[in-house]
Parts: sequence; structure tokens; C-alpha cells
Amino acid sequence: MNARPDVPSLWANLLRGQSLNADGDCLGWRTVDAEGKAGPYQWLTYTQTVNRARNVGQGLLTLGIQKGANVGIYAINRPEWVLTDYGCCAYGLVSVPLYDTLGLEAINHILDQTEMTVIVTSKQKAPSLFNPAIHLRHVKHIIVMDDAVPDAVREGAAQTNVQVLTLAELERAGEQNPVEPSPGELDDVATIMYTSGTTGLPKGAMITSRNLLADAAGVDWLGSRGLCLHLQKGDIHISYLPLAHVMERMIMTYSLGAGTSVGFYQGDTLKLLDDIAVLKPTFFASVPRLLNRIYAKITAAAESAGGIKAWLFNMAVASKTAGLRNGIRYHWLWDRLIFNGIKERLGGRVRGILTGSAPISPAALDFLRMAFLCEVYEGYGQTESTAGSALTLNGDYDSGHVGVPVPCNEIKLVDVPGKRTT
Repeated sequence: MNARPDVPSLWANLLRGQSLNADGDCLGWRTVDAEGKAGPYQWLTYTQTVNRARNVGQGLLTLGIQKGANVGIYAINRPEWVLTDYGCCAYGLVSVPLYDTLGLEAINHILDQTEMTVIVTSKQKAPSLFNPAIHLRHVKHIIVMDDAVPDAVREGAAQTNVQVLTLAELERAGEQNPVEPSPGELDDVATIMYTSGTTGLPKGAMITSRNLLADAAGVDWLGSRGLCLHLQKGDIHISYLPLAHVMERMIMTYSLGAGTSVGFYQGDTLKLLDDIAVLKPTFFASVPRLLNRIYAKITAAAESAGGIKAWLFNMAVASKTAGLRNGIRYHWLWDRLIFNGIKERLGGRVRGILTGSAPISPAALDFLRMAFLCEVYEGYGQTESTAGSALTLNGDYDSGHVGVPVPCNEIKLVDVPGKRTT
């Protein structure tokens, strides 16, 4: 399966989402007051998102950034991350995510290898770019996503002859200098995603627009036929897995092309459940590390309760585990007594959970399916395959496998001789 014929570019993918949900919620965030208390979600509509992303792209052009040039993005997930990425998509620029866990040597390697001249970053991350150990030999512009630019950044910029702008200033420059979008071809590189290899410095996977769009189209094809969750207008995704990694990047591509609303977490995983309680997502993508923690916390709380509560919980788990073996996920009694309350921990509206990046234990997978009363999908892929290579399907409750190939891949099976046992 190729990309959708009506979506010839990633920019067209966002425009498709706009056509489906123009005045609907697109990108959401929570403001935090001086005391650290987060408020309700605020939203950009799809039309506002398209307009602002275009202004970001046009603003980058006013800096002399040429089509095909590399643009760094250094921030946690937030609306401005997506606005920058799709601003790049609109004008054939290549986004290159940076992230802390790479280390200084790796960041220098990326800056030198890509020769990026501009980095769009947050006020929290910007000061670290002026660490004496960071080589900014190619960087000419640093764009701060926030209104306030830290003094340390202005001082560092003055010493290194780097121009500092806020994103708002960049958008205003873009709005005053309109240029018709020129997103490029499907097989043009859209992003370079650096991934840690087994040895040495991180490797940059050159991912094209076709790669991302084909993977999203493959999952959409499965969903439209009732084989997996089908994202569409009215669905809500909470974005907390790093956009610097390919799994969340592909999910974002699928979500925005479907007119789905995307709400961002506050930036602290310890507050993630609070964000979920407010946002009430219908789709939750996560990784085994967090899902195993949720599983362990719930089961430990049930056991510590002791007495009749622990006995009922264990009976419910045993009963529903037997049901899963027969392809049955619901139970008329245990769901009312036990699991409806657990479901509310993810907001109460989740229709599907996706886990990937590493294997998850069969016990945890079974428990999530019965406890949250929704389909739980396990996927497999790599950065080089643009995330989804294989995915489990609706109604398959056997654990220990990663499902079927997503219909945008060609997968070759190779026999590997096994050792003879006695």
C-alpha cells in the first residue's frame, strides 16, 4: 500500500485534517499558573493550525533557509513542535529532532552532520545550546518557542553571533511575506530521525514523506475495515511519547490526517494521569515501561486491600482471563463491580491502547485488555521502517506475538536453523 492518492505530501495530510474538521480542536495544551496549577485544555482549531504552520514556514524562508535545508527542533512535545514540523513540510524543509538523552557528543555529531543553520527550541532547552561543549559552527538562528527569551540565551547568542528570535516574531515575519506552499515530492526526505545504534554515535534515518504517509494509510486501511482502531474526527489522542522518536511521529501523522484532536501533556510524566483525567482521550499510545507500572500499581493496591476486596479482584481477574482465552473481553458482573472504576483512570473513554518500542509481558497485556475494557494493540517496528511494521488486530487476545504486517510493508521471512535439543 502506498500513500493515499489524495494526500501527495505531509502538508496535504494536514490540509486533509482541516477539510474534515476545520473549526474543530486540533492541538491542545494546558497553561500552568505561578503556583504550578494546570488549567483546562486550550485549543488551536485545524484552520488556525494550518495558518500558523504556514507562517512558521514562511518565516523560516525569510531567514534565507533554502528548500531541502535541515531545521533542528529541540523541545518536549507541545503545539509549537508540530507547528514547526508542518511549517517545514509546507516548504520542503527537513526537520531534525534533537533530544537530551543523546548526550553532548551525539548532539555535536548531528549539528555537524546536518549542517543545520536554524534550531527551533523552548526556553527550557535553549540555554543548553550555549554550553561551551556544543559546537554551533553552522547555526545562525535560534528560534525560541516562548514569548520570553532567557537572559543566558541572549548573552550566549551575542558571544557566538547567533540571531535569536521568538516564534511569534518568526510567524509575524512569515505572515508579512506570504509564499505559496511548495511541499516537494513524496520521495523527498521529510525528516532525519537520529536513533541510537548498538555501537558508536547515533545513526540518522532519512525518512521520506511517502514513508510516514504510507504507514498512516496502512493503519487507516486496517481501521476502516474494523480490524484495528480507526481514528477520525471526534477522537482524542494524548501526546506524551517523544515526537523526537518515530512511533509518536507516525501517530501524529495519522491523527492529523484524520481530523483527530491531539492534546499534549504538561511535560511531566508524573502528572500524566492528571492530564488524562482532564483530556479524556479515546486513544492512548504508550510503552511497556509505563503500562507495566500501571499494571503493577493496580494489582498491588488490590492485594494490599486484603479480605473480600482482594478475593473479589482475584476472582474477577481469573474469570476474565478465562474469557480472553475464548475471545471474550467483557463480563456483565466483573466489569460493573471492578473494572469500570479502573477504566476511569484513563479518563473513561479510551477505545484503544497501543504499546510498542519493546515487548510487554503477556500478563500485563491480558490485564490491560480486561481492566480498561478496550482493545490493546501491540506493534513492532524500527526507526528505519518508520515505526509500524506489524500490528495485532481486533479480537486477537493471544499474547506473545506482534500481529500481522501493516499493509504498507514488504516483509521477507528467512529460515534460521535452530539448535537440536536432546
